[in-house]
Amino acid sequence: MANMIIRPSSGTGNKVIVQDQAGGAVLTTADSGATLGNSTQDNITRLGTVTTGTIGSGVTGQNRPYFFCSAYSANPTIGAETELTAWTEGTNGDPDSKFSTGTGRFTPGVAGIYLFGARIMWEGTGSSWQRVSIRVNNGSNSDVYYESNSATGLSSEITRMEYLSATGYASVLARTHSNSAALRGSACHFWGIRIA
Repeated sequence: MANMIIRPSSGTGNKVIVQDQAGGAVLTTADSGATLGNSTQDNITRLGTVTTGTIGSGVTGQNRPYFFCSAYSANPTIGAETELTAWTEGTNGDPDSKFSTGTGRFTPGVAGIYLFGARIMWEGTGSSWQRVSIRVNNGSNSDVYYESNSATGLSSEITRMEYLSATGYASVLARTHSNSAALRGSACHFWGIRIA
């Protein structure tokens, strides 16, 4: 297909105006004596900025929300199953403010397929096993967990890919069996990102 050219009549004062269905101008060029260029030349009049609305196939606003927590801000002793809430966000770890450091939960505001990961470092323990879970809640809890036997300085690492609704949340839970064990907060991570 050849280039499509829109050209006003010769002379000054003639503009090319693209209108919406209601007849309002959405793009206006300068008069025909000027060249369509950048905003410094002011040959395009911008009538608004997109701040809200639907982009593509129903994705609203930021379509790649993510978070990264670089540490846990305490070294609690864990016995019964405990939702970990005292995370510390990394640098630029939550640009859309979707992660709550008060609840330890990520609520994306955008539905999609998300990839989550967590690393929990346990101090030396006599516990028979430790369990780390990534919980996804879309109205009811669904846990995927990593379980390991007792060891000194044990690192429990888990990843999970799951659908998360706009109002659902993801969080990390930990528990031990027989004897309580402490976390080494500075060596713990929690992260997630929308991938589809």
